[in-house]
Amino acid sequence: MNYYIADLHFSHQNIVQFDKRPYQTIEQMNNDLVNRWNDVITDRDDVYVLGDMFWNTDDAPMILQMLKGRIHLIKGNHDKITSDMMHYFSSISGYAEINDNGNNLILCHYPIMFYNHSYSPHCWMLCGHVHNTRENAWLNEWKGELRDNIYSIANNRGNIINVGCMLHDYTPKTIDQLIEWDKSEVWRVSAT
Repeated sequence: MNYYIADLHFSHQNIVQFDKRPYQTIEQMNNDLVNRWNDVITDRDDVYVLGDMFWNTDDAPMILQMLKGRIHLIKGNHDKITSDMMHYFSSISGYAEINDNGNNLILCHYPIMFYNHSYSPHCWMLCGHVHNTRENAWLNEWKGELRDNIYSIANNRGNIINVGCMLHDYTPKTIDQLIEWDKSEVWRVSAT
């Protein structure tokens, strides 16, 4: 099974306040993120982390050895990969296109407004980077505009999902779970 998540920011003290995360310390956050991950992921699963996995690379090997599954890192602006971290990843890239359960997925840390196959109802752009900020609000506003004004089959569908952990219970999600979340349109009101 494939799972997706972004912006974990393991060992990043300031992210607790920035995202208004429900943690008192980075140790508490790191432990909870590992536990939530391992509660749903098995060693047979593939987890695509869409950037900003770690803040402090000193803690990374210890955390990576605790995480279940095969980890594919789509690098973000804060990802620094050291030689002692490399063997924990099944793949590392800046961008990927995969097929999952009949859906074409565009994977990038940064939201791409005009992604490949944006006209297809079965293509989804998964991203992170914008957390739950005003940039995410603008992305959602634009996405809503596209969804509300589809005039032809050649129009962009606005199938963009921010898979930032703070929007999804700090837990990796399947594409079916993410599409269901997207269809609920909770994203229309989840802006700061």
